[in-house]
Amino acid sequence: MMLAGSLAGIRSRAASAAASFLCAAAIFSCAAGISRVFLAAGLDHAKWLDRQRFEKMKPALVKIYLDAFWWWDDYVRSAATSLLLPALRRIADQQQDELWTNDLDKFSDHWVSSWDEAVLRANPSEWRLVLDAIRHLLGMFGLQRGRIPRDPALRRIYILLCQFYGKALWYAGEADATRAEEADKWLAAAAAACVTRDDEEYVLQSPFHGECLSAVCSVIAG
Repeated sequence: MMLAGSLAGIRSRAASAAASFLCAAAIFSCAAGISRVFLAAGLDHAKWLDRQRFEKMKPALVKIYLDAFWWWDDYVRSAATSLLLPALRRIADQQQDELWTNDLDKFSDHWVSSWDEAVLRANPSEWRLVLDAIRHLLGMFGLQRGRIPRDPALRRIYILLCQFYGKALWYAGEADATRAEEADKWLAAAAAACVTRDDEEYVLQSPFHGECLSAVCSVIAG
């Protein structure tokens, strides 16, 4: 009983610490941009969460990474995701649940970050590996094109993955009308999910927006 109580206390304090770190990171990001090292340190506390809380938190973790990648790495590689992904791996290792970080690794490793059309089209096989990673992530969270999730974290993942999939599909083969039409369907799905029921624009412009981090904090602290 003493050991169980101690572990529960550690996890409770870790959850509170993680929530504090992430909420602070959200405020900092809105005021002066993301403090990448600070955020990674906060995420490190999440590895002590119990399994139930971790499963609830996982979509928010994936969302944070995809947001960072969309903002920084789509065209130019950054230090931000190179710091964030190892922090997520440490959480996955502690939780003995590494499939999601394996897919993020594969997605990141094979994504071609460039503005140059010739570079983007130089190796279609790289983009096909990206597509494979995205399909795994979509399946992991039960996401299907055309079915917009109600959960905010899953909705954000859906938007980003549809957008990434559309671009990757366009560069994964011949630039013909059939491929363009299919890629457009994925981009249109992302756009459709960016509108609320009141036809207001859904947050897509700013990664680590208050909505994004508040969802993480509520999962950890809840």
